[in-house]
Amino acid sequence: MKAEQVATLVVLIAGIVIVVALVATLVFVISKRRTEGLRIEGLAPAERAAHDAAVAAAARFKEAQRELTLARKEYDQSVKAAEKALSRGQKEHQAAIKSAQRTLADAHAIGARSIGVVAGREGRISATETTVTVPQGVFPIDGVTASVDTAGNFATSSRTTVTRVAAGAVVFGPVGALVGATAKKTKAHDLRELYLLVEGPGFAAVVTCNPDHGSQVRQFAAAVNSAAPNVNAVLAYRAQSVAVAEVQLKTVTADTTTPDRLSAELATVRHQTLRIRAAEQRLALESPTLSSEVPPEGLEHE
Repeated sequence: MKAEQVATLVVLIAGIVIVVALVATLVFVISKRRTEGLRIEGLAPAERAAHDAAVAAAARFKEAQRELTLARKEYDQSVKAAEKALSRGQKEHQAAIKSAQRTLADAHAIGARSIGVVAGREGRISATETTVTVPQGVFPIDGVTASVDTAGNFATSSRTTVTRVAAGAVVFGPVGALVGATAKKTKAHDLRELYLLVEGPGFAAVVTCNPDHGSQVRQFAAAVNSAAPNVNAVLAYRAQSVAVAEVQLKTVTADTTTPDRLSAELATVRHQTLRIRAAEQRLALESPTLSSEVPPEGLEHE
């Protein structure tokens, strides 16, 4: 006999055994119920009444258990739903606060946008919409002017500029001394030597730039000269935006209407234990002998 045939035979025998076992179990159950039915039918009227009363009491007890289980389940679901709603409301409130804080930070940052940076031999000069940073420090851009030229052109420029640059040994240090010396000559010392001059109330700075970066340096000077006359408008807009953002942040932070309402709803749901108490009472009534053993679990929901 082949192995496949043996395997098939084994499976067939196992199936037959299972079917026989199921039939035997079914016969046993039917027989037991029939025997119990015959026994009940043979009871005296008083015994039959007591039996029927016990069966009815057991059914009522099971129903009371199911009602209590269902009441507790629905209670727990209601509490969890209210807790989730409160958590969601609190998160939304915190998100609104963070959004208002970002808006305020953005308002404070108005005017801080960089409009350019120039790296010179002696240091860096950079500017935002409201400030200019030179080797001497950071200054308001209001009243600031920027100019770019060669040493030779500085020397042949207007008398006022020549006079100021000629004093460069005091204002600008070694670089200023070079420009000042150049300004005193009738011929340019180095016509390709490129300088960025930034002047404002209380300060002046000049750096030597790479002649190949002339376009970039001139763009920077043009940006400074364009931003300086508009700085007051930028500052006013920033002040107005900050004021509005501060009010908005204060309003959003103080507005706890939704979290407060959801918190109150959660408290209400947690105290809605009437159905549980009623189910516990019914269970105790349906099982007087077990009532002392049934813990008052509904109390733990309060």
